[in-house]
Amino acid sequence: MRVAIRVDVCIRHAIEQGLEPLLRLLDRAGVPATICVASGPDRSGLAVFQALRDPSFLRRMLRMGPARTFGWRTLLSGTLLPASEVLAAPAPSLLAAAAAQGHELAFHGFDHRGWQRGVETWAASSVRAAWSRQREIWEAAGLPTPRGFAAPGWRTSGVALAQQARERTAWGSDLRGDRPAWITVGGGERLLQIPVNLPTLDELWAVDAPRPVPTARHLLERVEDLVRHPVPPPVVYAAHAELEGRAGAPMLSAFLEGLKARGARFVTLSEIEQGTEVWGERTWGKARCRGRAGWVSALETSGLDWLEPWSGGA
Repeated sequence: MRVAIRVDVCIRHAIEQGLEPLLRLLDRAGVPATICVASGPDRSGLAVFQALRDPSFLRRMLRMGPARTFGWRTLLSGTLLPASEVLAAPAPSLLAAAAAQGHELAFHGFDHRGWQRGVETWAASSVRAAWSRQREIWEAAGLPTPRGFAAPGWRTSGVALAQQARERTAWGSDLRGDRPAWITVGGGERLLQIPVNLPTLDELWAVDAPRPVPTARHLLERVEDLVRHPVPPPVVYAAHAELEGRAGAPMLSAFLEGLKARGARFVTLSEIEQGTEVWGERTWGKARCRGRAGWVSALETSGLDWLEPWSGGA
């Protein structure tokens, strides 16, 4: 059983409060991770307006304890307070040290909140501009160009995927779904998608109280469902540095111990991409993810009970 732990760094608070303790937890466990890092402004305060329009999003935020989880600076960033830069110091040195420890770095988009809110309607010029700014910021920070890309909030578009293929990324982790697959994007190019195939901690907290051990058991049961298939897929779990680096650390620790007890071998997403498996061709579209507001991009016919057909709406 191969397991990839993907760590998303979406906001400045994740750098300031969550990433270092999360990396210490992973290093003690001997687990390499693929760290997907956003760049540009942290405009997380715009989520407040989404909460006012979407009651399900508001319930999810309240269940997580927003002030404790994200901090007031994050909740007001880009609205009442100026947006801070995700990759400002000390982010470059933290990420360089993580890479030296064997973790993989990956792109996670420019202006995480702006991408989530708008990518579906962006023209090709807007997507190209976001990619250019992302590369410039990484180069200015002295970080190497990553091999992979993970779309903010699992939201992408045909235009965005076509640009991603032109950027020659080795893999994308833009979708939810059961197993890796090749998708065809604009111009007929193929792009390997390595989807996240487990619920995230914030999604689970949105529908249940945050209890570390039962939550870890729940995830382990879903892992067992995945690997019961005749051709088991690699298991991909997405952690968020501001959650699993702080309040969610006990859950992640219990989850990793449970995986080890089941004989898991931990790999990065690039190791999955470079493996010898022959992945099939799939189509993709929108889905509703239990515990998450709005839509996500997903592989079709995934057969995961927490991914439901998209019927429209916010």
